[in-house]
Parts: sequence; C-alpha cells; structure tokens
Amino acid sequence: MSRNSFIETAKKFIGTPYVWGGESLTEGGFDCSGFLYNVLKAEGFKVSRDTAQGYYNKYKKYEVSKSSIKAGCLLFFGKSKSSISHVAIAQNSSTMIESIGGKLNTKFNKGKGVTISNITRRKDLVAVVDLFKDEAAKITYYPMYVGTSALIDEIFKAIGAPYGNVAKRKPVAVLNGYPKYSGTASENIGLRRLAKQGKLRRT
Repeated sequence: MSRNSFIETAKKFIGTPYVWGGESLTEGGFDCSGFLYNVLKAEGFKVSRDTAQGYYNKYKKYEVSKSSIKAGCLLFFGKSKSSISHVAIAQNSSTMIESIGGKLNTKFNKGKGVTISNITRRKDLVAVVDLFKDEAAKITYYPMYVGTSALIDEIFKAIGAPYGNVAKRKPVAVLNGYPKYSGTASENIGLRRLAKQGKLRRT
C-alpha cells in the first residue's frame, strides 16, 4: 500500500451514493465512515467497521499538523477531537474525497455520496492523520541500472526487479507512480529513467 494506491482506491468509489450508516452497495451506499472503511479494507488494513470518531481514536497516534496535509491523509471534522462527525480522505493539500449526505438519506432517499471537493468546503477541520507519515523511512530502492539496454524486462532483470510480463512488473510500476500500468512505451520510459537514476522503489 502507498499514498498513490490509497488515493486510486478511494477514487474508484466516486459516484457511490450516501446512505446514513451504509457500508456496502447492498445497503444502497456509504456514509463517510463507511466509505473510509471500504478504502481501508481494500488497501489491506486490518480494520473493523467504525464511526468517524472511532477511526480517529484508532489512528490518532499518526496525527500531524493541519499544515501537513498530503495525499492519503485522513481529515476529521467536528466540534472537537472528542466530538468528530465527519471523515474524508485528502487527495492533495487542497482537495478531498468524501461521502456527502446526512441522517435523512436512506436506501430510498440517497444523498450525493462520494465526490471530490475542496477541503475548505468545511470550516470545522479538527484533526489530520497521516497513515503514511513513516513511509519515507521505509523506502528502499533497486540498484542503479548501468547497462545500455532500452528493454524494460532486461533492465528489471539486471537490477533484480520482477520481470517477464506486465502482470509481474505491475506491482513495481504501481509503487513508482503508475497505478494503471499496462506496459505502454511512455510508462516504460518513465520506469527506465528511474532505474537509471537509482530511484526505482523496491516492493
């Protein structure tokens, strides 16, 4: 999991309607915490269904300052840190992905749902949690490629990265900024550049 994959997973739910208390499409949609629950679960977090307040309590050890918002940060809104009523996922420092609705929204009266909006849409941001704040300390890289080949499989083989076909290369590509990697020439040129710079992240 990484910031990039976390955001890409969150975006897959855009358009899902808002249903108060909802956590699945069989219920008609998600509320804000149901949306977060689905993203966390899809990204491999061992997590149970909870409220916005519950998720803050669980992850508050990763809290950062409000000026440190980055992609993948969890944004908690409410009257105070002990009275949180809404949670969203930062897409970047100025926009967020959230499920918008309210108590009146049911399976038969759905709310707006998962959408991208400006963080400033709400004025009651009380906490920012960065689940990936230690990510930089955990990053390792493949050895720098010093050969002359332009073939991505030969390059990956030389530096010890998975090679052979698109499916085998994809985990490395996703980690290095290509979440929809399909083996195109432009994608491979980007990966080749990183390998030659010694900046290709290791899975």
